[in-house]
Amino acid sequence: MTASAARKLVVFVSLCILFLIGVGGVCILLSWKPVAEPLRAGIEYMPPVSKIFVFVLFAILPLIALFFWARGGAKKGVITSETQDGVIHISESAITKCIRNALRTMPNVLNVQVSLKSTPRGIRTKVRAEVKISAGGLPQLNRRMKETVMDTLTRVLGISNVEDVRILISDIKVGGEESLQRPETPPPDISLESQV
Repeated sequence: MTASAARKLVVFVSLCILFLIGVGGVCILLSWKPVAEPLRAGIEYMPPVSKIFVFVLFAILPLIALFFWARGGAKKGVITSETQDGVIHISESAITKCIRNALRTMPNVLNVQVSLKSTPRGIRTKVRAEVKISAGGLPQLNRRMKETVMDTLTRVLGISNVEDVRILISDIKVGGEESLQRPETPPPDISLESQV
């Protein structure tokens, strides 16, 4: 079991215990007999040493969970990748900047936003872009953008564990036109009455 998995297990167990303590406490306060009576009886017959152990466990376990949660939050925003040459730690902002710069070199990509998510299987990358379609067409541009992102992550940055790259086209411009949007009103020279 890795250190990360052990931390997640401790946090999960701690939260489950705190949940059960909360449910038991509410049942005792509301005097719900099916739960309150066995809990009271268990506490009464418990030896004093066991009561101290349980109290210490319930007091320390949430603190341990809080510590692990705080340590995990401090590393957020850093992507770690293991390569043949060692471990690489790169901030998410540096990766997104590198991907944006690589895509901006493509003449048909106008505006780029990149978001990353680190998962156990690897890095999941989502790219939102405004594009301009000229001769090639959207499928070819989409493929080239995906290849550029993969090349930047794997070859340039040395990140081997890439799970997925998704390209989301947020706006399309065609040649010299502003965008592929249908006009809201018909042009003034076309009369709808004459066509009826």
